[in-house]
Amino acid sequence: MRFCHVTTFYPPHHYGGDAIITQAICEHLAGLGHEVDVVYCWDAFHLDGRDTDETRQEVPGLRVHALHSRLGPLSPMITQQTGQPGLKRRALKRILGHDYDVVHFHNISLVGGPGVLKMSQAPVTLYTTHEHWLFCPTHVLWKYRSRPCEKPECFSCTLVAGRPPQFWRYTGLVADALAHVDCLLVPSEFTARKHREAGIVAHFGHSGLE
Repeated sequence: MRFCHVTTFYPPHHYGGDAIITQAICEHLAGLGHEVDVVYCWDAFHLDGRDTDETRQEVPGLRVHALHSRLGPLSPMITQQTGQPGLKRRALKRILGHDYDVVHFHNISLVGGPGVLKMSQAPVTLYTTHEHWLFCPTHVLWKYRSRPCEKPECFSCTLVAGRPPQFWRYTGLVADALAHVDCLLVPSEFTARKHREAGIVAHFGHSGLE
């Protein structure tokens, strides 16, 4: 089978967590003899000017596509503000236009926002929620950088977190994009419940990441 995974960060350009899990899934599928592509945003990792001395080990059957715009950090910034692929749209359209059996989205916050979900042309489209980004602008339900979120106050919480507000969150963009996803994979019942409470309508499945 042919798989394509889409994520914001991927080793060696990552901070851990979702990128490591995505890498493990991709390498395992390749090890089973499947053809696997993974697409990530090189510019997102370099937003703060950092770099890494790590190198990526080549894995047979696994192709890695690092998206890099000539405008550098402007690319993920446009995606953060619009919820759309923006400057990455052409490259994503080219890659996702291939004959994949499964397209699997992971952390899409800076690689394409909700808008990228509609670009899959595969018979099966999956999306793993590694955190709560679909309904939480800070991703982790940590309110005002001081306590668990007990009641949404997203606009002011986003400002306290030092992030620019995302006005697309107050539109129907997320619901429209999720209509193109066959299954929303979550790591726990807690995560599924929080998404349902936030009004996320989808077919939920367990990712087995816990």
